[in-house]
Amino acid sequence: MITLYAFGPAFGLPDPSPFVLKVETLLKMCGRAYRITTDGLGKAPKGKLPYIDDDGETVADSTFIRWHIERKYDFD
Repeated sequence: MITLYAFGPAFGLPDPSPFVLKVETLLKMCGRAYRITTDGLGKAPKGKLPYIDDDGETVADSTFIRWHIERKYDFD
């Protein structure tokens, strides 16, 4: 299962970061099971959110996450 590290709800939005929303939308569109957690900022590889953990493989940056999902799960 994919874990998406995000900020969490704020300002009446599901997440204040457009980059987190971009990744979550992609995960919903491709139908992959995922969970969201908000406890990853201190462990973020680039010091930023979002990033994912995909069965032990950490991918940071929403564009690199998109490429990872498209390549690994044959989704485009």
